[in-house]
Amino acid sequence: MTLLSILVTLGSAIGNAADNADITGSIATFNQHAVFGLPTLSADDLADLQRGEVIKRLLPNQNGNLQVVGMMVSKLPMQQVWLASQDPHFMSPGSATEARLSVQGDKAVWYGFLDLPMPFSDRHWVVDSWNNHTLAQVTDNQMWEHPWTLDDDGLPLARPTVEAGAVAGLTLRTFERAIFTPVNHGALVFIGLNEGETLLSYHATSVIGGNIPERLAAEFIRSGLDKLLRRIDRIAREEVRSHYTARHPVLLGGDGQPVPHY
Repeated sequence: MTLLSILVTLGSAIGNAADNADITGSIATFNQHAVFGLPTLSADDLADLQRGEVIKRLLPNQNGNLQVVGMMVSKLPMQQVWLASQDPHFMSPGSATEARLSVQGDKAVWYGFLDLPMPFSDRHWVVDSWNNHTLAQVTDNQMWEHPWTLDDDGLPLARPTVEAGAVAGLTLRTFERAIFTPVNHGALVFIGLNEGETLLSYHATSVIGGNIPERLAAEFIRSGLDKLLRRIDRIAREEVRSHYTARHPVLLGGDGQPVPHY
């Protein structure tokens, strides 16, 4: 190996170490102020992120439930990635039907319905979602978190919306026969890194109850994380800057403030 190649290799290693330190340190800072923390990453995890891969983990949380975690590094600025996930024009149909029941600023209540094949009963839930303003403030808007938690008493809020026919394809009879999920919480996470990149993460803890094992449901969520995170990254790269212009209604950032148009 020539001296030049040694220096190039050494420089590359130093650069990756700095990137890895940035990710590791950022997660540690995030966990101090987050509603829901992220797991510590191994050396293999960090190497996978550096290669542009989506890492996916299935971990027990403090209550013994399974937390599904997905992470990737986007080469785009945090604000751009955030808009790709929050703009209603880019909402993915996904496997569940969702309807927003109420909104106040950047706080919203959502109803979700999952149509399952026989012999399983359908599932539904109501969650409260918001933005973690404290995290945004203490990190000088370098970290944004959009968490949600189950609203245990939320079904009465959803019933009038279903009765009015505002949830596509859902009848009141189907609504009444569905099982309410006992556990449902998680977050979308956006962490600004050096060089204008973003650590993007989605994690969820969901127990759908009934006769469906928790691990089976968690594995189902885990299997779709690649598609979810890469879709957000693709929209951020290809559509956000031309779409979110002065003609677009203002969207709020993770700090609760309007995000400037491009």
